[in-house]
This record gives sequence, structure tokens and C-alpha cells, in this order.
Amino acid sequence: MASKVCSLFFKPNSSDSTQNDSSTDKVAKKINYWAVASAIFLITGAAATTVGVIIISKIILVSGITSLALSILASVKALKVNSSAQDESKESGTSGVDTSKKSDLTDPTIQKKFHRSVVLGRVKDVEELIKKGADVNTPNGEGETPLILATRQGHTRIVEILTVNKADVNTPNGEGETPLILATRKGDTRIMEIVIANGADVDKAFETSRFDKGITALMEAAEDNNSEAIKILIEKGKALVDKTDKYSENPILGGLMYNRTALMRAVEFNNAKAVEALIECGADMEGKYDKINRWTPLFEATTHGFTETAIVLIKNGAKLNERDSSGWTALMWAASMKHPLIVKELIKQGADKTLKHPGGETALDLAKAGNHFEIVGILEGKE
Repeated sequence: MASKVCSLFFKPNSSDSTQNDSSTDKVAKKINYWAVASAIFLITGAAATTVGVIIISKIILVSGITSLALSILASVKALKVNSSAQDESKESGTSGVDTSKKSDLTDPTIQKKFHRSVVLGRVKDVEELIKKGADVNTPNGEGETPLILATRQGHTRIVEILTVNKADVNTPNGEGETPLILATRKGDTRIMEIVIANGADVDKAFETSRFDKGITALMEAAEDNNSEAIKILIEKGKALVDKTDKYSENPILGGLMYNRTALMRAVEFNNAKAVEALIECGADMEGKYDKINRWTPLFEATTHGFTETAIVLIKNGAKLNERDSSGWTALMWAASMKHPLIVKELIKQGADKTLKHPGGETALDLAKAGNHFEIVGILEGKE
């Protein structure tokens, strides 16, 4: 290889042929020596060799071999240009990639800085790193996308930047939680509105455990008693108000036992504000909680003594004389379970106290049997 390089640089000069043999031999020796050295330096192509090559070329220039010196200096110039380009790439952190265009292969260093900046809420850094090629959808080592990270930290401005740059608003983390689910759980209504406006699937469900499956953002809001979040999901996101969890789709368990809607979840947690918000948005108050007991939300609230929630249901038109699978009404349950305020509201709103269960007893009979004297007085009209 060295000999080929030498042959390119060292060709007999017509002026050299006029010299005597001894002079020619001396020059030839110099040429051979410096040619080999120069070739080795040039073959490496490293920027660090440019100084050495310059020195060599100057020595050869002094020796009178002008054509050789000019050739080497031209090569040095090319090396300098290449070296300068490499240095600029290293300083910019792009490894020679055009930062005006996003690369298909994101620089891991940039991506790591990007995730950190998102978590810390560094708006300017986030914007700059996106320009340098950071991918707004690449998850971190824990499987969380930048949008998930920003939502978890409540960084509204960064959420806006990410969505403007086409971040996927429906990509879940390893636990199946979407940005909308997380924002709802945090009660961050502003971020909820942003991701909904950018196409979030409001009915997309996730699983919290093997026993709690198919939870939607609306169900999450109902459990958290967040009436504002409920209205945003239904009014702006067009969430299905009566969508049920996955247990209702299970042919073994769900088909028999569960049929939980957002309203039923709100009742389970005695969240009266959420119950009222859901009813205002059209939730079905007569949906059966399960197919064994055939309990409606009113039965659930009454049997558990959730007075405030039961009263909301009663005042909003829940069917008062509906019977469950055992033939009992809500009034019978309230009387037997000793919930006087619920009994009073049921009577006030028109519940039929003369109805009997299959055993032939009325609500009054059940109250007397349980020695619930306050309730007996209400049912007899004494209170």
C-alpha cells in the first residue's frame, strides 16, 4: 500500500534528470525515506497526523522536491477539512447526523437527556432536544413514554409541547395506564382536556389487578369522587357513561356476578358527588349490579347504609319499589338494616310500605323484629 502511495507522489522530474548520478542517488534516498513516512501518515487518515505531515512536507520542500511537497500539502488540506467536520459533529452531539432532520435511529444519549428534561419540567431543554432528534414516543427503561412521564409529574406545558409534536396520547405504560388514566387519577383536568383534544381514547380500559379489570378513566373519576373530571370525560370526550368493566364480559364470573358501571363504582365508594354528576350526564340508575341478587345502585347504597348516596339516587328518580332476586325492596332492606334516614327519604318520595316479601313480612314487620324502634315510628307515621 505504501509503495502505491509513493508511486503517486514521486515521479521523475525532467529537471532532476540533468543532475549527476551521485546527486540523483542522494535525492532518491531522501525521496524514498520521506515518501514512506508520508504514506504511513496519510494512510491513517487521523486528524492527529496533520502536524507531522506538514513538517515532513516542509522538509521535502527545503530539499527541492516541490511537486512532492505540493501533493502532500494538498492531502493535508483535505485531512484538515475532514477533521474539522468530525470535531463539529462531536461538539454538537449528533455524531455527524443532520440535526435539521430527525433520524430513524434516535441517539440514546439525546433520548436519555430528553427523558430527564421531561421529568424535571425543563421546557427549553425539551424543545431543543426535540429539534436535535429526540423521539417523543420512545419509552424509557421502565416502559414509560415522555407523555406518561410529563403527565405523572403534572407538567402541563411539556404535555402541550409533546402533543404538538405528535406524541401518541394512547400509548400505555407497562401497567396499561394511558396518559388520560393517569391525569384522571391525579385530578389534573387541564391535562385531561389536552390529551382528549388530541385524540385520547376515553373508553380505553386498563387492568389494575386480576380481580379488577377493564377500568376506564370514567370509572377512575367515579371512584375518586371527581365530578369535574366526570363531566369532562362525558361532555368533551363523549365517554360511554354506562360502559361496564371486563368482569361483565367473563362467561363464568362476569356473566353471573358483575356488571359494574361508573355509577355503580361511585355508589360502592359512597361518592355522592360523583353519583349526582353521572346521573346528570345520563347514567342508568336501574342497571343491575349483578345477575344473582339483581341489585340496582339503590339496593347497593341502601344495604350498605350509604345515606347521602342513597338520598341522591332517591331524589333523582330511582325506582323505589323495585324488587331484587329475593323479592325484597329497598325499603325492606333499609328497615331491616337499621338505616332510619334512608327509610325516611324512601317514604317521603313515595315508597310503598305495604309491600311484602315472599315470606309475608312488610318493612314494618322487619323493623319490629329487629327492635329498630326509630324506624318503627317512621313507618307508623309517628316521626
